[in-house]
Amino acid sequence: MDPFLTDAAGIFEVATSAASSEATGDLAIVIGHDGVIRMLDAQGWRLDRLLTEQDGRAAYRVHRDRNGVRVEGCSGPHSCVFETRTPAAPATFFTKKLLTSADMYRRA
Repeated sequence: MDPFLTDAAGIFEVATSAASSEATGDLAIVIGHDGVIRMLDAQGWRLDRLLTEQDGRAAYRVHRDRNGVRVEGCSGPHSCVFETRTPAAPATFFTKKLLTSADMYRRA
């Protein structure tokens, strides 16, 4: 597999395995032509600009929030997106109570 996609898949795997933590936000990961890995705050950066400014061969943005994880990658003319969404929250006690007490709404 292409090293660009292999790195993206690895970053996605780590990001999703850590998704249960409370940490949210955007992280940028830039892999330089020399193989050096730089991690920085991604806020305000486009991936193509990160590649130029950091002299990178590949750049990735990891976005985590309560809705899921998204990893975007860019390397020259290539790009990719890996994404997973968090399942909807289970019904609350109140909702369950309403659904199980439906017979009280049938009485006229």
